[in-house]
Amino acid sequence: MTKKILCSFLSLIMLLTASVPYCVYAEDELDVDNYLIAHGYPIQLINDMPEEEKLDLFNSNCYYESSKTYEYDENGKLIRITTPEDSNIIPYGQIKTSHLKLTITRSLEYSYSVITFNYKWNTLPVNRYQDPICVAWDSSVFSLVSGSFRKVDQYRAVYPDNSSAAYTATQSDERSYAKATVDSVTWYADLKGYSEYVVELFGYGKFTLAPKKRDVNTQIFANYVHNKSAVSLSLTYIGGFTVSGSSPYDELGTDITIKS
Repeated sequence: MTKKILCSFLSLIMLLTASVPYCVYAEDELDVDNYLIAHGYPIQLINDMPEEEKLDLFNSNCYYESSKTYEYDENGKLIRITTPEDSNIIPYGQIKTSHLKLTITRSLEYSYSVITFNYKWNTLPVNRYQDPICVAWDSSVFSLVSGSFRKVDQYRAVYPDNSSAAYTATQSDERSYAKATVDSVTWYADLKGYSEYVVELFGYGKFTLAPKKRDVNTQIFANYVHNKSAVSLSLTYIGGFTVSGSSPYDELGTDITIKS
């Protein structure tokens, strides 16, 4: 009888534990930040990363190699390009407030290259559907490591009864991509639909490339397509990026030069 009661109690505890979302406390966040700093990640880059992306890099035991951030205005016009290694801002046209930030980062995991593509909407878009993203590389230099892909889409929202308090929620967390070829991988940013309580939209995709050649300077290209209607779009790479579908869209690009 005592064993049955104990088993029932333990089962109840496990059930309750499973239903409570995992939380990263301030101390854990600080530890992960310190870990990334010790592994060469610039503070300004860490500050822009979602907590889930930080944990992903932490769990993969990554070391920072390089990154590049592109900022766009509400019309999809490139405003500036920045790199943490060079504090100089490269402006394009008149400096405006950026609405969308796209950052591509290369980290090292032993001899492998870990690529993360991070998006962050500083000003929320009116249209919030599925935005296709594609990252491409030179297939003679790199190959995609099977099972290494992950993409996470999140948002921050305020509580209806307390606008000064906010929480982070996950819209999508998947280990599968939409499409992959020998030189590219495509997935979709799943933007949280309109809500008066949502204040931020952000996410990232991460995958690992294995080197075929050593010490070769090569480029990684990325395209983010912001869909402006409910009609779906597709994005492919065959020597260049191609968008298919009848929906209006903004096409936004990034690239980074790395050594294999």
